[in-house]
Amino acid sequence: RPVLEAFLLLVPPVAFLLTWISVGWPHLAGGSRSTRGRQKRALAQLQKAATMADVASSFHIALATRFEHEATEGVTAWLSDARAITDAQTVEEITHVTRVLEQVQYGGQSLELNELRNRAIAVIRALDRQLSDRNVSTVPCHRQSRTKHAGRTASIVVMALGLLWNWHTAMAGTQQTRPIPATLSHEQRVQLFQEAADAYDAGLSHDSNDAASARVSFETAATKLQMLVDSGIRNDQLLVDLGNTYLKLGDKGRAAGNYYRALHINPRSAPARTNLAFLNQDKSASPIDSNRTSFESHEPDIWRRVIVATMAIPYTVLRLGLATAWCTAWLWFAAVVLFGKRWSKWVLISAIALLMTAGGLVAFQNFANPYSDIAVVATPHLQLRAGNGDSFPAVGGELPTATVATTLEHRDGWVKLNAGNGVIGWSRIDDVIITGT
Repeated sequence: RPVLEAFLLLVPPVAFLLTWISVGWPHLAGGSRSTRGRQKRALAQLQKAATMADVASSFHIALATRFEHEATEGVTAWLSDARAITDAQTVEEITHVTRVLEQVQYGGQSLELNELRNRAIAVIRALDRQLSDRNVSTVPCHRQSRTKHAGRTASIVVMALGLLWNWHTAMAGTQQTRPIPATLSHEQRVQLFQEAADAYDAGLSHDSNDAASARVSFETAATKLQMLVDSGIRNDQLLVDLGNTYLKLGDKGRAAGNYYRALHINPRSAPARTNLAFLNQDKSASPIDSNRTSFESHEPDIWRRVIVATMAIPYTVLRLGLATAWCTAWLWFAAVVLFGKRWSKWVLISAIALLMTAGGLVAFQNFANPYSDIAVVATPHLQLRAGNGDSFPAVGGELPTATVATTLEHRDGWVKLNAGNGVIGWSRIDDVIITGT
């Protein structure tokens, strides 16, 4: 991902630089040399023309190599640009020879072959002399024509970027950590939450005198709460309750993982912080409940509303906004600087505003929350691998449950982790709990 994002970032300025070189200094791109070669070959072909049809075709090709327009546009489209750099006599000769050739071909008018060929050659040589005096190899096309060429070039660039972006987002789509089930209805949420609360309270009542019954109750509560979380509810209190339930079951890995997920939603969650401190064997702390009052996603203060709203924006949408703004700004710059097109300044202002907004949100998502991209080992004795598969060799020693690592990359049901102390390897996604999921 970082390599591809860097590539997408560099495509617009590199395309602009190459276009700038080809427009401003065609000889640096080899354009001038190849153009003069085509001009010489076209003139030689005209000199060897043996029929009127050959003269007409060779004359048309010789003119086409000396204009920036495409050959299919015809001589009429070129004459307005020729007047800007050649004298009136040359323009008149071009028009006259063209009309005579058309009359000979289609009107049946008879004319001496050598005479017409010599006039055509004289016109081409006169045009070459005037181009040489101006120190150019071709007649510059009109601004409107340049804009048309710019539009075609921009379309190609946009199409290429679109394909690359589709590939990028498709790759990002395959990195979904776990499928999210269909959202539960309100009635189903109410029922699940009530059943989970009843089971948790029953487990607390049996905890001191009937360990087996207490465990069954806590397992039931964990199952119900996990279903609520998997349905897409973003609520730090619900995650703390789920973590506490796993802690009652002795599953420190899943308990710590859900506490970190709660902190990812609300970095100031006191129950999550306190219970993590208890897991880290801080004797001054003891596990506390979240004082649950609801199973719905909610954020009671403005700071938490801002964090949750920002974190809820899909990262793919932000990347798409960045790419759109970046490409729009460069297209505007290229159209104005290279091709002289007058685009509204509001296009650039809008692109810059979108670029700053999307960039700021990406930066906030990546750096403002210290609990992003965290993975907690949820199984005992996790062994990292050198690649995303069991066939790869082991990396480092076994990681105990509740070990905290940083996620680096997702691929085909595996996640690349940085466990610290230089230990970097791959784990199955099901063996860890990742914040933000």
